Amino acid sequence: MKQDSYFILFDSLNEFAIWLEKQTVKRKITILQVHHTWKPDYGSFNGKNHFDLLNSMRNSHIKDRKFDDIAQQITTFPDGKLAYSLGRPFDKAPAGIKGANSNGVCVENIGNFDTGGDKISDKQKQTIIGLYAIMAKKFDIPINTNHIVYHHWYDLNTGKRIPDNIIDKYAGKSAVPGYETKTCPGTAFFGGNTVKAAQDNFIPLIKEYFKREEVKKEIMKNFSKYFTDNVPEWIAVSADKLYDIGILAGKMVDGKRVLDHNAPITRGEIAVLLDRAIDYVMKNKK
Repeated sequence: MKQDSYFILFDSLNEFAIWLEKQTVKRKITILQVHHTWKPDYGSFNGKNHFDLLNSMRNSHIKDRKFDDIAQQITTFPDGKLAYSLGRPFDKAPAGIKGANSNGVCVENIGNFDTGGDKISDKQKQTIIGLYAIMAKKFDIPINTNHIVYHHWYDLNTGKRIPDNIIDKYAGKSAVPGYETKTCPGTAFFGGNTVKAAQDNFIPLIKEYFKREEVKKEIMKNFSKYFTDNVPEWIAVSADKLYDIGILAGKMVDGKRVLDHNAPITRGEIAVLLDRAIDYVMKNKK
């Protein structure tokens, strides 16, 4: 994690998830917006200029678009990193989609994901999928196209959402007759920018990630009464018994008792365990 005057840059989605879990957000959030920057695109990114691009966007939004800060709360990058905008925190409405800002969070994904533009990298793709799953859980938002929305689905002038059937009818087109809109997040973003494309190609991936994380947490659940490092049930039963009778003590790390059950055991540790076991047997021998 790195920080400048206006942004926090996270090296990984996991680092962001840990940070997000600790945040208290008072504003009611019901919508997660999906955008692409178009410019800057992949050609603008050199792997090291995260803060340069963020501050350039911020300056442009303030100077050219007369916003009080950058439009988005979160920005994802081609290398899978992501940034949080200190000047546009979660408790402050974004300037992302007219008609969907008051209860929304704006996410800008660096890249031009229109057909013929940038091919989204695997690292950024995984970050985007996981990001929406994590935020949906944090803000208790249903994972569907009523709550995870593309900029393309809203009329730029009225701020009203365009009917789904009309959006789908003009799939792949840069314009929707009778409406003023953008292609954002891109006509090739996860199979397209239509509602159907989102329902077929984007929403299922978010749900899958969400379920996978829940299963992972269940697998990693700590079953021990004494050891704090996610001891699985099949080990915890025996480990706790051995702790109760004074044979197995584990070790203290940052004030917490851990078993470290996947670590190799030394001959010295085996000697201590056997000595304790023999001592216990001799003391309790009838």
